[in-house]
Amino acid sequence: MELVDNKVIEKFTGELKKILELELMAGNKIKKTFQGDWPLPDSTMIFLNKPFKLPIQKNLKNIEFCNINDPYYWKAHYFDCENKQYLCCGFDGPNS
Repeated sequence: MELVDNKVIEKFTGELKKILELELMAGNKIKKTFQGDWPLPDSTMIFLNKPFKLPIQKNLKNIEFCNINDPYYWKAHYFDCENKQYLCCGFDGPNS
């Protein structure tokens, strides 16, 4: 099973796409992608290998930031409320 699906990456739009592109330019890498009915029906998710490298933005329209800080899931994410898209980041460390 392939962990990164380019079709999922292509679906990202707006502010999340900008954040993703800047994170990749800053040296973060995509660990895996997911599209399905979790955590919401028809959700699209991209997981970055490391924590967000750029300063966190908390004032973006229709974008929520949440610091999950749960090693079972991920460290933090941005969530596009309108498009049900998540940009999640991992932790520093050997399992990242």
